[in-house]
Amino acid sequence: MRRASRRAVLWPEIPDGVGMGRSPTWVPRLLAACILSLPAARVHAGETCMFSGSTDYGGRLKVSAESGSAGGRTGIDVQLELDATPLPLIHTRYVMEEISSWRENGIEQVAVNDRYSVDGHIVRQQWDVYNRAPDGLHAYRVQGKRRGEFQRQHPGFVQFWNPDAFGKPWLAAYPYSIGTRRPDLDLHQDPSLVRTPLAFAFYWLGWLPRQGGVVPLFLPGFKERKLVQLPIAPMSDREAGRVSGWRAPVEYPYLSATRPSVALAWTTGDRHVRQLLLDLHGVEHSARGSVHANGCRSSAPPT
Repeated sequence: MRRASRRAVLWPEIPDGVGMGRSPTWVPRLLAACILSLPAARVHAGETCMFSGSTDYGGRLKVSAESGSAGGRTGIDVQLELDATPLPLIHTRYVMEEISSWRENGIEQVAVNDRYSVDGHIVRQQWDVYNRAPDGLHAYRVQGKRRGEFQRQHPGFVQFWNPDAFGKPWLAAYPYSIGTRRPDLDLHQDPSLVRTPLAFAFYWLGWLPRQGGVVPLFLPGFKERKLVQLPIAPMSDREAGRVSGWRAPVEYPYLSATRPSVALAWTTGDRHVRQLLLDLHGVEHSARGSVHANGCRSSAPPT
């Protein structure tokens, strides 16, 4: 699969010392990481959809989502770019790519490229791959902060170091080795039951059953609380007498226990995602974000 040999997603992990009660710099990353995820279903084959949006802290969000099916396999490739100013005169850029491959019995691989920079200085660059195994998903990680060290450790992969290389096909060149195996990131859960965030937020939202349900959501890259149960309930259009959208509470230790956080979503009649809204509350800071569809076009399916 062309795109499926491109990417991988890694849900960003909140770094030590960046608690919600201490700094608003968590907001753009959490807005990206918490976008609504939904249960698996069939997707639109050979299609690319574009989205854009805004967040608090002057955030500007762009998303491209490509999907395709062939030979009983569905590939989904999502690229997300978020630029924001969480503090005066401090510009942050967060980009993430999630490549996932699915069959009827669930996920077979997810790969995530996660990059975070402040005022042009690299804070974190990670490439994570999770392969299906008998006991769940086995994780591999390549990461680095300094180009020289990265080149010594992964000479055949250094071509993807430059932030400008984000979005270029990288999965086929991924340096699997004993040194990159990360058992601490493994998910010990039946892969046929779990879902991944970006694939469902931007592709399979429209295929939810009318009654909604509880979605087991895997957060790639997290060392703790890797699996979250996301309850999704329908919102009805009273005039039309039909389901018009979905509502899901967002709960996680970094979010406030007293001020509820919520995600809302709407789809079109032909099962495309129309809009996503997020309202998140931390201990001291809050943030809101909105993402809307800009249209879709037919494309060669991910291979």
